[in-house]
Amino acid sequence: MAQIAYDYLLSRSNGSPWIHVGPEESGLARFAERSAKRQGVKWVAEDAELVTGIGSTNVFVDGDALSEGEFAAALRRLDSLETDTMVCGTGYHTRPAHRVLLNKKFSDRITHVASSVWWVRPGLPPLPKNTKGAVFIPCFQDTWRIEENLAWRPELVNGLDVHIFDHNFAPAEMDRLSAVARNCDWTYHHRGTRDHPDFTSCRAEFADYNRFIWQNMTGLSDGYDFVIKLDTDACILDRYWWHEAAARLHGRTAMMGTFDLRPMYEVAYFWHVAWQNGYNPSVPAYPMHLQGGIYAVSRGALRSLGDMGFLPGPHHDFTEDGYMSYCAQMLGVEMIPSTTLGSWTRLKRPPLEHLGPFKAIHPLMRRDLRDMVGR
Repeated sequence: MAQIAYDYLLSRSNGSPWIHVGPEESGLARFAERSAKRQGVKWVAEDAELVTGIGSTNVFVDGDALSEGEFAAALRRLDSLETDTMVCGTGYHTRPAHRVLLNKKFSDRITHVASSVWWVRPGLPPLPKNTKGAVFIPCFQDTWRIEENLAWRPELVNGLDVHIFDHNFAPAEMDRLSAVARNCDWTYHHRGTRDHPDFTSCRAEFADYNRFIWQNMTGLSDGYDFVIKLDTDACILDRYWWHEAAARLHGRTAMMGTFDLRPMYEVAYFWHVAWQNGYNPSVPAYPMHLQGGIYAVSRGALRSLGDMGFLPGPHHDFTEDGYMSYCAQMLGVEMIPSTTLGSWTRLKRPPLEHLGPFKAIHPLMRRDLRDMVGR
């Protein structure tokens, strides 16, 4: 995945050339050189011990191929970078000494692409005044997760309105969740029918599920500057966890979250749906989407998605995070990587010791967090 993430980052080049800091003969360097040539990006390989200034270039530090001393020297050179350059690399998850150096130098400015590549982002802008945000939580017979991770902890959602959208069909479970919402002063919504498919058992056709998320999330656009979608198995670690969404999305038509990449053949049904509905996007080999456990959408992006309308057709092999992300990119919505909200699939989530700067993590239950770190 490091190669695929590198290829994706090269595609986001801001016009400046790329320098690969690391052994020129490494497999990653050879792949990146071919990728840059294919994309028309100026790319230079160089030795890690070169001490001249880097200047206005993008930099990829091949940390997996560097010793601790070489990696430290490479990081020192980054002080000469101009502010609009991209700084990325490997080694965060695989080399503990590298991870310590990166966290010390960049604090909470690091995000992760496809769980393999680190990417340094600009620092947070000031929190805008009088911004109004909401948390959108869909629930599918998992009230117990809300009770464990979120309920009766008002400090975690202070400053936000919480909307629970219940898709339960069992009356007892509906009553249980509505009572939790009422006691926590949250807004409870139900679709108004007690006979419908259970999305938690769906393994093939996701159109109804995607429509449920799309319809209810875009429906919140009129009242809020931004909306954060939060799965019930997401764990909030810091009361200011939502400040990045408020600051980075302010005044933008944008979405923010954790970047992931899937091969085109796995999500080809989406592009067939897009073509059937009159869209003709250029599709990369590995389309990017925001992981669905935690992501944030600005009011402008929600309105654009709402105006687009739901795309009918066979929604096989892609769920709402892919649907919302791909539609947004077709509409020209800006995609912003988050440095404080980390979301992964259950099999891809990095170990907790790698996630010190993150303020909210998916998937993670609070009982598991207590068992692992005593929090």
